[in-house]
Amino acid sequence: MNLFKPLFVTVFIFLSAIAHAGIDIKPIQHPIDAWYENKMAEEIVSSTADMRNITNEARVKWIQK
Repeated sequence: MNLFKPLFVTVFIFLSAIAHAGIDIKPIQHPIDAWYENKMAEEIVSSTADMRNITNEARVKWIQK
């Protein structure tokens, strides 16, 4: 019990320092997901059918991976 409190305080300080360090952690995006987002953002995608086709192409790319 005597060791719990100092350990808790140490962990709390460490996690607080990480949270407030200003480190900008960006998730790594898979190339297929990046391709999908770029295709969906194109101006030529104007219908649900276009969106479904792009989604299906991405699905096939994931299956073939």
